[in-house]
Amino acid sequence: MRDCQALTVRVLFIISVFQRSYSSGEGSYSTGKNSQLGVDMDFSVDNSLGLTLPDRTTQVWAFGVLVTMRLLGHQTGGTISSFEDEVLPGASAPFHYHTKEDETFIMLEGNLTWIAGEKEHAVSNGAALFIPRGTPHSFRNDSGKKARMLVIYTPAGQEQWFLDVGKPVEDPEKPPEVTPEDMKAAVKLGVEQYGMVFLPPKAAPAAKDEL
Repeated sequence: MRDCQALTVRVLFIISVFQRSYSSGEGSYSTGKNSQLGVDMDFSVDNSLGLTLPDRTTQVWAFGVLVTMRLLGHQTGGTISSFEDEVLPGASAPFHYHTKEDETFIMLEGNLTWIAGEKEHAVSNGAALFIPRGTPHSFRNDSGKKARMLVIYTPAGQEQWFLDVGKPVEDPEKPPEVTPEDMKAAVKLGVEQYGMVFLPPKAAPAAKDEL
């Protein structure tokens, strides 16, 4: 499972470098001989990679979810950000949508229910979901066990909201108490600074897909 996570993060590195280089005009393409493919092809890219080592991560508690940052916007020129969510049993995200970013979920471990638009999906390891900006979505853990997923934002920016409203991690197994005032402050900040729109809780459909 850790190998899968490491591979995902390496893929994110590559995506961020190419997006950053070619969107800014820094990247270049020159010809050269590729002996295996038998074609002329050689790439030269900006080497300023964003690298987060396992012992240098930033963690916060955000409403029953342990958030571990993997790539921050300042590491990728604002093109992409990612973090890992460890979702405790019974934890959930409020129904909402983003006006500035697209979001992607990739399931790493355990089982969750993902809600996007009008559908619910019961998901397990390996499932992935792309959520275009403007699409209402949420997730919850009904499984009785911890679950982990990777969250990706394009472009970056939304990760900063979690850093702003999250609480320090004193015990990775026990989230701090969340008060109504905490929730009100988080919603206010999300709306005013991060382009989030919060919606009333969504009623569960009669049936849901299993992935």
